Amino acid sequence: MNEFPTWWLALSGIFFLLNALLTITLIFLSVATYRMMADLRIKVDALVERAESATKKVEELAESVKQTADVVGARARSVAGSADAIATSTKSHFVRYAPYVAAGLSLLRILAAVAEMRASHPPAESADGKGKASTPPADKKPAKTP
Repeated sequence: MNEFPTWWLALSGIFFLLNALLTITLIFLSVATYRMMADLRIKVDALVERAESATKKVEELAESVKQTADVVGARARSVAGSADAIATSTKSHFVRYAPYVAAGLSLLRILAAVAEMRASHPPAESADGKGKASTPPADKKPAKTP
């Protein structure tokens, strides 16, 4: 029979002990990792609940914004309709009274032109040849002729 040398048996024993220590260390690290993962799972579950809560709030907010936008849109359409009705009514009144307004403005232009013409042209000479028409001053009464 073959016998193994002593150094081979010693070396095998050392490797066996190192392998046993490595296995025990791996078991210890696996248990520690499992505990750490369990703690993290609790935290992750809490974060998931918070994320779901935030998602729900965002969805509710989006729905509220949509409803508000619908209400504002309806009110804007109502205001636009009212403005259109007012514009139509004003237009019909303006069309009805436009000739009178135009005539009044034309009369004002004519009066302004006449006033300008009187201001820019001296009065015509009177029949007696003195240069001005004989009109009594406003503060004096005209002389009576017998």
